[in-house]
Amino acid sequence: MWTQLGVATDPDVVSTQRLTDREYLATYPYFRLMRQGATAVSLANFHTSAIPTPESKYVGINYARYSNPDLDGMIDKTLSEITYFAAGQGLPRQRVLMSQNLNLMAQFYDLGFVAKSTRLTDIGAAETAFWSIQNWGVK
Repeated sequence: MWTQLGVATDPDVVSTQRLTDREYLATYPYFRLMRQGATAVSLANFHTSAIPTPESKYVGINYARYSNPDLDGMIDKTLSEITYFAAGQGLPRQRVLMSQNLNLMAQFYDLGFVAKSTRLTDIGAAETAFWSIQNWGVK
């Protein structure tokens, strides 16, 4: 589809061996599609400190190397909040800044599933609670 849009393409599927080469992944010279979360905690992946560099031995997941002091400050504030509600208050501003600067461009979304039954009890609606199967009950 990129070719149909006029973008010259030469697909390069990264081998399994290369996926463990942090320097290669950090200096990958092409356009790269990858999954990253969109939660408050996963925003830390876009912090300047998450840029993989030789000094950090290429540890970090900010492969785009996007750096913005305003975004860093927002992320720091969000991650320092104690309550989930307070942490979520800054997310709209962060998402606006990111969409204006296009350092992240969502391409696809995964579905989340929740079990629901009149016979099952103690199942939370949150995705993380779904997997606590040991707490489920049956009527």
